[in-house]
Amino acid sequence: MSNTGDDGHNGLPGGATPSPGWYANPEVPGGHRWWDGEQWTSHLLEDASEPSSAAQQPTPPNGLRPVGPWLSSVMDVIRARAGHLFTLFAVISVPTAIVSGLLAWQAIDGVVITGVDSGELGVDGFSASSIYFWAGSFAISSLASLILGAAIVHQAAHAKAESPQPWSESLVHAGRRLPRIIGVALGFLLALMLLSVGASIVIAVLGALSPATLLISLPVVVAALLYLGVRFSLVFTGAAAAPVGVSSFGSSWKLTGGVFWPILGRLAMLVVCAFGVQMAGGILSAPFTGGLGGTTIDSETTELVVSELMGAGNPATFLISQVIGSLLGGLTASLWGIGLFAIYRARGGEIAPELRPEPGAAQIDGMHPGFSN
Repeated sequence: MSNTGDDGHNGLPGGATPSPGWYANPEVPGGHRWWDGEQWTSHLLEDASEPSSAAQQPTPPNGLRPVGPWLSSVMDVIRARAGHLFTLFAVISVPTAIVSGLLAWQAIDGVVITGVDSGELGVDGFSASSIYFWAGSFAISSLASLILGAAIVHQAAHAKAESPQPWSESLVHAGRRLPRIIGVALGFLLALMLLSVGASIVIAVLGALSPATLLISLPVVVAALLYLGVRFSLVFTGAAAAPVGVSSFGSSWKLTGGVFWPILGRLAMLVVCAFGVQMAGGILSAPFTGGLGGTTIDSETTELVVSELMGAGNPATFLISQVIGSLLGGLTASLWGIGLFAIYRARGGEIAPELRPEPGAAQIDGMHPGFSN
């Protein structure tokens, strides 16, 4: 393998590092050569055919496609890999929802909120064991979410290849990446806790000075938190996709530099889509859960049973709602995982060898193998 030119990009579209694909061979006019995302390879096409119209189109200065085509490509991947994605939901999310749901039910069963009519609220039936059950439920759900997220990234990386990877390979990839992802998640959680404490202290100090100072400064604090959220939005994508040794936090900070507003707009679009999925799912699932539990609050209500307040009068109802929620959560995770991976790759994020498309893979719908920018 060899590079051409001082920077190795000779003959390639300008802007961010081009994604893997067939491009015009700078050494052989009329031919094409495979670019693996980092350098030219020895794979050649010596004819004058155009393997991909997308390969000949200039890359935008920031590497990101317009929001419309970007979101369309995300939906295309979900449709193309729907069978494998939903199999992952069934293998990962559903069993997890049942186990974590049983633990959560043990935590809320018998818990009652008293003093509703008087306004002096109290809680009966909540013990130390309830905390343990909640902690176990949260830990299991969080672990499953990390595994599912890594598997979704693997599916996204191979979605447009000639031989897309099956769901089982994505599950294996997620298992191999799990220790690293857990480490990143713990670091992220610690940073989030420190940030929350810092923000709380700042708000408390400003509030103590004067209400006017707090009102003036609060938007600044919110803007700072939003800025940090965007800059570190690719942390988990990097943990699932980058080669070993590449810092997920450093990579996210680097890749999101100079594109705050474009990425914020795409994140906002993902939030809107996720909200739509949850709303539609709630409407569709209402006939299955609405008549099985729930409680009505009126002026004569003196206490509230927590399980009934959550729309679950019995364990079966609660588990049904948990399973449905896990499927909706899986679809939402697919939107986020595939959408963020598209941004990560478009911005030139480093991709582990096992996630790179094979040279010579078929071009589909004008997209380079693996994914479109």
